[in-house]
Amino acid sequence: RDPDYLKLWLEIFISSYERCLDVDFEKPPSRCTAADKDQKDITNNRLLTGERDTQVFQGRLDSLAVATIKALTTVMHKSPAAKEVFKERIGYNHLYEVLISLGQPSRHLLKELMNMAVEGEHTSVGLLGISNVEPLLLLVQWLPELDSSELQLFTADWLRRLCCLNRQTRATCVNATMVMRALAALERHQRLHRACAESLLGLVGSLGSQSLSARELLGLLRLLRPPESSQAHPYVGPALRALLAMVRKQGLESAMQYFDLSPSMAGIVVPTVQRWPGSAFSFLAWLSLDQDQLGPPSKDKRKQLYRWDEKNCEVKNRETESER
Repeated sequence: RDPDYLKLWLEIFISSYERCLDVDFEKPPSRCTAADKDQKDITNNRLLTGERDTQVFQGRLDSLAVATIKALTTVMHKSPAAKEVFKERIGYNHLYEVLISLGQPSRHLLKELMNMAVEGEHTSVGLLGISNVEPLLLLVQWLPELDSSELQLFTADWLRRLCCLNRQTRATCVNATMVMRALAALERHQRLHRACAESLLGLVGSLGSQSLSARELLGLLRLLRPPESSQAHPYVGPALRALLAMVRKQGLESAMQYFDLSPSMAGIVVPTVQRWPGSAFSFLAWLSLDQDQLGPPSKDKRKQLYRWDEKNCEVKNRETESER
């Protein structure tokens, strides 16, 4: 895919939003003060028609947003290069600003952003995994702006399901600093439904059990400062449960610091040995194999655990054609 063509294509989609936003609505006529009943009925009918027109236009904007997200998902499907082009030249911040300027989203639009993250039906995340974490970060940021408590609960619940499904999805979200994005949303807890805020704290606890930086822990503790010294923060209980979830051991022992070799081209390259100590060498590494299977197994490819190079000693996790 040509990056310049892709950039032009994406800019056309983004500008389509802006053109829609520049449309001026015809203001409904002001209420008639005449005593004539027929004239009042005509005025009321016009007002109702104006409200319906506004609702119809809002629905069209939402449909346009859904169609655009679907198109972007198709273009970036299984293409790291396309994702980088969009992120660098358009940006998810710009996409967020455009979406939020359209008003309150529908559930369909929120689902489509989840599908964009999974690159398929979000309900199939167990098979597909998270291919693009940026839409999920956008949804976390959007939560305080949602007026509907029902949409807040729906979005927060699915974010927790998608991000905390297994160790690989948690690692993806941790590497994308989703904890900091969630803490930023929780700072506006007055705008969040209580169940939504508790779900976000559960998300922080689950991701923190994977890995938590000192900055993120400090942000969580600062979040619990009460507005007044005589009052406790309303989310002290859920926050303590999140902290307990971070330190509680579940399942087998695992390292908190590790190399994630799940991407197809990921690997560890051992530096060139300038001088051999003898006629042989040994290499020691702990390997953790997740039981979670993301995607159907390939019959024609296998994972390459170790490869010897004449110039370098490499340990790689790369998909190669299997010998037939």
